[in-house]
Amino acid sequence: MMGGWVTVSTKVRREVLEKARAYGINVSEFLRNALRRRSCVERRRN
Repeated sequence: MMGGWVTVSTKVRREVLEKARAYGINVSEFLRNALRRRSCVERRRN
């Protein structure tokens, strides 16, 4: 089923989050993009 949104949570070390924020990285956007890229790789492999 495609479409719609769900909330996913994870734990990261505080230092990692603080560094990401210091570099101006939007962590939510970064993780969404990483998952999207990984999904594309898996589809091509299968």
